[in-house]
Amino acid sequence: IGMLMWEISSGQPPFADFDHDYDLAMNIVKGMRPQIVQGTPTEYKNLMVQCWNADPLKRYDIDTLDDKITEIQKSYYQNEEFISFNWKQSKIAEINLVEFTPRSEKDKLS
Repeated sequence: IGMLMWEISSGQPPFADFDHDYDLAMNIVKGMRPQIVQGTPTEYKNLMVQCWNADPLKRYDIDTLDDKITEIQKSYYQNEEFISFNWKQSKIAEINLVEFTPRSEKDKLS
């Protein structure tokens, strides 16, 4: 779930610039994680990192995660800055999507 959260916040798949091979898998097992995108809300970042925990027993279950994300949403909706932040984040995601070219497309261009 943590990787899905990262993909949502970044607008691109995790480790898109890496070959998806044995070495990447082993690095992930050893604790490698994608860099958190600047501007990711602290609360969301903390949840994401918790979901990346190497010990599955320390990760949130889906119901707890849903409750915590709902709490974050409520706190932002109560804050007038949420609208401005949400707009800025959507623009960042648009930029990330425009700049991101899947590896298969990059190979075709070479």
